[in-house]
Amino acid sequence: MVFHRPRFWIQVTSLGIVSKVYHTVDYLLYFIS
Repeated sequence: MVFHRPRFWIQVTSLGIVSKVYHTVDYLLYFIS
């Protein structure tokens, strides 16, 4: 089962955080310029 693999969930969560930060920075740069 996937639920017994914490490394998988850590990878997915970190990817989600990175993408959210990237989109936030992109939006801020667009808003500033």
